[in-house]
This record gives sequence, C-alpha cells and structure tokens, in this order.
Amino acid sequence: MPNVKIGSIILRVLSVIAVLLIMVVVGTAIYIFLPTSAVGKTVIVPDVTGKHLINATNILCKSKLRVNKIYEEHSLEKNYIISQDPLPGTKVKSGRTIDLKVSVGNSMVIRVPNLQNIPLTEAKHHLNRLSNQKLQTGQISYAYSSVEKDYVIAQSPLPKTKLPENSKINLLISLGNRPFSFYMPELTGMKLDDATKLVKKIGLRITRIREEISTEYERGTIINQKPLYGYRVTIGDGLTLTVANK
Repeated sequence: MPNVKIGSIILRVLSVIAVLLIMVVVGTAIYIFLPTSAVGKTVIVPDVTGKHLINATNILCKSKLRVNKIYEEHSLEKNYIISQDPLPGTKVKSGRTIDLKVSVGNSMVIRVPNLQNIPLTEAKHHLNRLSNQKLQTGQISYAYSSVEKDYVIAQSPLPKTKLPENSKINLLISLGNRPFSFYMPELTGMKLDDATKLVKKIGLRITRIREEISTEYERGTIINQKPLYGYRVTIGDGLTLTVANK
C-alpha cells in the first residue's frame, strides 16, 4: 500500500510539471510566431498629403496611428496637408505618431511695408509696385503735424504686420504746421481800399466783393463782412465783403 501511494504522488507531480512545460512552450510560441497580434500590429502609413486636416486625421486614426500637427504658410488652402513624416507606404507599428505639416494658407504672407516719413505720392507708388501681392491704398486722412507737408505721418496697420490679400493700408498725411490763428478784425465802416491793404497785411484773402445800395454809408464803404468781427480765422482764409453803392 505505501508503494502505491508514493507512485500516485509521483504521477501527480509529473503531470503538473508537464502542464507547466506545455504552458511555457505555448507562451514562447505565441511570442515568437505571433508578434503582430500580441506586441503591436504593423501597419502601412496611408497617404494623406493634399487632404483636409479632418479627413487626414480620420484616416490615420482608423489605421491606429497618432497625429502631430505642424502649421506653416503655404500656397495650399488653409488646413490642408502639405507633407507627412513618415512617408506614405512606410511600415510602422500601430500607435506611431505621424507628423503632418498643415497649411495656414498663403493669405497671411504679405508683410506691410514701412511708408512713414515719405511723400504720399511715393507711398502710393510703392503700394502700386506691390499690386501683385494685392495691397491697396486705403483711407487717406490729414492732420496738422511737425512732419513735412504731404508726408506720411502714420499708417495702419503698422509696418511688418502680416495681412490677408486685398488688404488696404490707411495713411495719415501731414498738412504741415498748424497755421497761426487770430480773431477777425472789424472791417465794417472802412473804405474798401483801406480794408484791402489791412486784409493783405494780416494774411487773409478777399474772395468776393458784393455791392449793396445803402443810404447810411458812403459809396465804397464796407457795410458787412464774412467772417464776422471776432470770429477766429487763420492765415489764408477767404473773406466776403459787402460794399455800399448809392
């Protein structure tokens, strides 16, 4: 009886050892002969160049590949794929990251030139030379400034700004130094000759002379003026005088 028990125990031990050996052999075979299913499946990188970013991302995700986006300026439309790395047809493991160069379009490649402190005519000419880049002269405004007359004081947008095609450049042009201003003197009651000398002396201009019948003033006497006495005027302003004529 003791011999029977010992033989039974040995048989059980050998059975366990055999099962363990079979498990090891099977596991090794799976690792060696089936790596694509257990370790990481090999896939072929699809071609997504020229495709929209959304479509390209979907295609790569279906192939179990990841996406890294790199944006740059290009003639392709915005959000279209310029190139990819690895190249199409390359064999890689699933989960590999594919670098995609994505276009931001060519509508942001125009840099605004510096037009400040040059004459308006030169600024317009410079923009005309850039017509192939579709920059245009926009609104032109004027202001008094210490900058030389008819020169560009400022511009909007600023130099080196990147703009879309067909953008307009607004310019602020100098009128030169602000003219000296003063109060309009009283001319009513003066003779036209005397008033003419005074107006010329203070830098104003007589642009119109009207005649009006008057019994109160002598002929040739100023009976009305525009601008009126006391109004603020600047050098070069024009006047309208009304002269008595009996």
